[in-house]
Amino acid sequence: MEEYTFSAEDIAEFRELAGRFSRQTIQPYLNSEFSDGDMSKIDGIISAGKQAGLWADRENSLGIWGTDHSHAALSLEMLSALASSCAGVAVLFHSNGLAQRIFYDGGGSSGLPLLCALQESERPPAARLFLSHNTTLKDEDPKGVLTRYFVPVPEKSGALITFTRRNGRIALVLFELNKSVLKEERVRERLGLRACPLSHFHIAANATGLTLSEEATDLLRKGWYMHWLGLSAIAVGIARGALKAAREYCRHRYQGGTVIRDHDAIQTLLVNAQTALYTAESMLQHNRTLSDISPAHLTQAAMTKLSVMELCASAVTDSLQTFGGYGYMEDFGMEKRLRDMNTLRTMSGSPLYLRRLIFELSEEL
Repeated sequence: MEEYTFSAEDIAEFRELAGRFSRQTIQPYLNSEFSDGDMSKIDGIISAGKQAGLWADRENSLGIWGTDHSHAALSLEMLSALASSCAGVAVLFHSNGLAQRIFYDGGGSSGLPLLCALQESERPPAARLFLSHNTTLKDEDPKGVLTRYFVPVPEKSGALITFTRRNGRIALVLFELNKSVLKEERVRERLGLRACPLSHFHIAANATGLTLSEEATDLLRKGWYMHWLGLSAIAVGIARGALKAAREYCRHRYQGGTVIRDHDAIQTLLVNAQTALYTAESMLQHNRTLSDISPAHLTQAAMTKLSVMELCASAVTDSLQTFGGYGYMEDFGMEKRLRDMNTLRTMSGSPLYLRRLIFELSEEL
């Protein structure tokens, strides 16, 4: 498979493409009577994303996490641009691209729309690579159930790919969704990322799936590496959008005889948000390879997610504070960013889980 090498100019062009898509397609979707957008328009956004070249699939290998990418920079920049308008939409594009990349890197060739289930174990340890006891498929146990929580479902999908432990080894397995062994429950009531449809899947332990790779340890490591970096890029996009909105508001809001950006307290909040965002962006710059992901790379990605989430949460909170009480009203869109940011912090590894995991990974290096 041919892989493209992107220059800084190429990356800037794709970032601008994602930015235009964000402004022209996602923003109108949010400008409705619903604080998180009109969910009925999600399919239209995905269709527009395919036409714009941002949605990765068999026909478009240059979309987010596309198979022609040898470097993560392009996908991370596009994800941040999308998340500056709506993090939920960015998670959809990220999850789709992640599923496509893992599938094709694992030797798959089907044209089915795919989902990917990555689930951290309740207790690491790092040596087990996030696979807990309930992710082991046992053919001799027909009553067992493999449960996957919160799998983003961007469109009508044909199959779900996941990592399981079989015969003492980690395997990449594909399950077709139209089989009776699979049960899907849509997750309805949620605090944040409401623009991202989520499902809760149940897979019977005796389910028969197509084994794509019988030794997928390296692929599993790569999947988590990409996933954590992608979520970190989305967090950066949320913080960028929040800071931009705060600056715009402070230029027009009058109080005490002048615009509020002239007040020392407001300037402090804006500078704190800008500094936190700059630090988060700098951390994301150091993790961009997509080849030969080692345990050291995985440790760096985990530390990046842990730190970037905290920094971006601080930036969003400080930006919201410039609005005063208005920041918590749906009219200004800041409360949505705060909800999305807090949800993203615990997605695919809470801070406590990541700290324990980083310690164990570091001990193994």
